[in-house]
Amino acid sequence: MEKRNSVILIVALSVSVLILATVALLLKQRQKHEIWNQHDNLQVNTAKIETSEKQHLPEMAIASNTSPIQRYTLQNDDKELTEIKHLTPLVQHDILKVREALEKFKRPDLKYLPSGPERIAAHHKTLQIPGEELATLPTKALVDKVAASSLFVMMIVYPDADGGLERYAQSFNGVKVLLGRPDAAKVILEEYNQICDQISERALEQQFTWRFPIMEVLLSSKEMIKQLTDVALREQVIISIIKSVEARAKYDISQTEPVYGEATIEYSALAIANYLDSLNSSKYQHWFSQKRNTGLFTERALTYKESREVIDMGAEYVQTIKQGLNK
Repeated sequence: MEKRNSVILIVALSVSVLILATVALLLKQRQKHEIWNQHDNLQVNTAKIETSEKQHLPEMAIASNTSPIQRYTLQNDDKELTEIKHLTPLVQHDILKVREALEKFKRPDLKYLPSGPERIAAHHKTLQIPGEELATLPTKALVDKVAASSLFVMMIVYPDADGGLERYAQSFNGVKVLLGRPDAAKVILEEYNQICDQISERALEQQFTWRFPIMEVLLSSKEMIKQLTDVALREQVIISIIKSVEARAKYDISQTEPVYGEATIEYSALAIANYLDSLNSSKYQHWFSQKRNTGLFTERALTYKESREVIDMGAEYVQTIKQGLNK
């Protein structure tokens, strides 16, 4: 009896193995069939493109920021879109044939779709100041354009140690030209003082709040500090920025919700720090000596806490100046 049961068990196991092997073989054949269907379909499309000189070719959109085996789209005359995607490596060489055919025919009904970065770069070109206008533009008007350009977002996208000035200069041609103007520092400071007096009346004006960090980053540059050789002018920069920070905070308190906020105080602090350093402020230099090894201003920007500390030092410095004037 036991021997008979063993035989039955062995037969059952053998049948199970045979069934599993058959299923696996069928799945493998089906997968292979699908792969070669893709291969055959693509060969047909390639042949159509290579031999249909007179026939109207479907519009093909090529996204250049993806690989050939990730996306090719064929659009028929009836505007039905057929997308061939996730193709296997086995048909990669056929896709390259399609690309070669498109380059060969150069038909107007074959459209190339630029990638996202290419579209952004093309749009940025339209936002530049034309060369002739840039060369003759008065410095005051140039400051206004730099402070109002929508490309300022390139300055704030990343927390760069220089406040994003270099990134902004690479994106907008007006920045480098402005930094090279011999009267730029004085004009920027004058414009900054002017908008400080407009904090309440222009608070809700589109992009007005961003003029403060943009001008503060401009003033914080080595080029502007070098232009302001007079100690009194360097001190005036600190006085103006502290006045601005306090006025913006006071306005926000009077509102149900902050308009200016503290999201940009690192730019105010950056300018104050650079001017305190240029004026050899012993308190600031001692503070910075404890931060130097952390990569501050070389590898990273100010934190919120550090920004508040620098602004407090700037406010102290302003009080010292006022006390000296009162003596």
